Amino acid sequence: MTTAPVPGSATTAEKVEVRAVAFDLDGTLADTLPAMEASWNHIVAPLIGRPIPREEIVSRLGPRAVEIMRLYVPEDDAQSVVDTLSEHFSESTQIHARLYPGVAQLIEDIVARGLPIGVVTSMRRFNAIPLLTHFGLLPHFGVVVTEDDVPRLKPAPEPVLMTAEGLGVDPRHLLVVGDNPTDMQAARAAGAVGGAAVWGFYGRKAEADADIVFERPSDVLDLLP
Repeated sequence: MTTAPVPGSATTAEKVEVRAVAFDLDGTLADTLPAMEASWNHIVAPLIGRPIPREEIVSRLGPRAVEIMRLYVPEDDAQSVVDTLSEHFSESTQIHARLYPGVAQLIEDIVARGLPIGVVTSMRRFNAIPLLTHFGLLPHFGVVVTEDDVPRLKPAPEPVLMTAEGLGVDPRHLLVVGDNPTDMQAARAAGAVGGAAVWGFYGRKAEADADIVFERPSDVLDLLP
């Protein structure tokens, strides 16, 4: 675990009193990329006449699902394709998605310390809730903020601000753990602490925007009371 000064301040992540933790879902709690690859290539690839590699899928993540799909199909068809893709993805995660090693224990340890935890994801609620339920994690989270709940997605601050409100903490005392640079940018925009999960989809790409870098899930505990 490494820390870096918050830009424009002498404060470091280690000096912040963390009172709650919010996790991104895809690429942070769970490796859902195999499920995405299966679903995209079953639903979208036939429509565009070519396979879609996982690197391309990762590069598209972040915007709303319908905005992503407009890059592949006519605008009038985008929503119906997204709905079909979401249904297939929900089924595919039951087979192909896995929690990253150490995540289940991390959640258990945080709960044992009495800290509230939440999920802040750009995934649709239709997919997020069944996935968390599948892994047995849903009861642990006090709030789950999805793309359906906010007017703007990460890197805008709204998802993080809503998560902080749902967990009953000031954003300054919220640790946001995520693998995408947009997770870190949203945390900073909201005044929260951004912790880069370098085990996820984006590797070390989130590190530049992070206040702290976590090499493995268990490192998160070092920052918590």
